[in-house]
Amino acid sequence: YSFKTHDDNSNLIENIIKNNPNRKVVTIFSRQRVDLDHRNLGVDKWNHLLRRLSDLDSHIFLIAGVSPAYVKAHSFYRNMFNLEDMCGDNPNVTILGLMIDAVRRSDFTFGPQTAGILLSMIMKVPTLYFGTDYNLVSINYNPFKTQSDFIQVKVKHPSGEYDISPDELYKRITEIKLRDPNEIIVTPGPHTLDIEYRIPELHPLLAGLT
Repeated sequence: YSFKTHDDNSNLIENIIKNNPNRKVVTIFSRQRVDLDHRNLGVDKWNHLLRRLSDLDSHIFLIAGVSPAYVKAHSFYRNMFNLEDMCGDNPNVTILGLMIDAVRRSDFTFGPQTAGILLSMIMKVPTLYFGTDYNLVSINYNPFKTQSDFIQVKVKHPSGEYDISPDELYKRITEIKLRDPNEIIVTPGPHTLDIEYRIPELHPLLAGLT
């Protein structure tokens, strides 16, 4: 999982961070599936959330993904950078390369349960994500026990969209508590329990049986 990218990708991300010092860096995977009607937050909700986040001068947000499968931040939003827009004529700069370097330099990442969240976990970068299956993502797909704060959401029927408000997501993003990266994570193992057990006397009718 030691991903290598071209220096041009990392230089772009580093320049953004240097030009915005002393801010939290957050990569957002604003996934909006175009091949499925379900498991989406909805374009309107994404726009509402990104607009609110753009007013946070304490943060910068790196929007990863390719539209229309990901919702881009409007050009007039502050403190937001669409990685897709940085891919110009330079063949060494790609959305995947930028995304890897953005995650690597992030304080944490955010999005629905999608591939970008899994990338964050295996790169040992804390993530805050929303969805319906904590065990699958945070347990089965998290080999290094990376901090993965989960927001359980319901699903609307029959649309299949995630049923959660952008304001609730905004609250969770701004209130996230990051764990000390040097903290030793103890994985619960098997444990024993001492009990007293008395073998009952043999019933007379069972005498002689083998």
